[in-house]
Amino acid sequence: MKWTDTEIRWRDAVFASLLPAPGGGLPALEDVDLGEFWPMFEGSAPAHLKLAFRLACAALGGVVPRLQGHTGSLADLDAEQRDRIMAHAGDSAVFGQLVEVVKIVACLAYFADSSVQATGRERGAAGRNYAGGNP
Repeated sequence: MKWTDTEIRWRDAVFASLLPAPGGGLPALEDVDLGEFWPMFEGSAPAHLKLAFRLACAALGGVVPRLQGHTGSLADLDAEQRDRIMAHAGDSAVFGQLVEVVKIVACLAYFADSSVQATGRERGAAGRNYAGGNP
């Protein structure tokens, strides 16, 4: 089933709050082009993961901000507000497991990107060279 524009906004806002730029030349998740990932995910992920992910994005992106007193969705808030809401949700007994579901898919999406993979390989090679005494 195709995602609606609203669901995509919620998903992207949830993703943006989960993985900021980690440094070392790696981009933030919101700066990675996930255009190739989504068809792959939809075509190969198990049905229960796709459903859990979709429900998690709807709950975290659409419901949780309103439960915390905001009038809009996560996509309508600034980065600081999103981060605060997601941190609170992650600590929640009710929403914490939904955050974990989204984190799993976020990691799959992030490391499916070829530029992230290339940067990771470069950093890994540099670390191996340094550890082996080759600066």
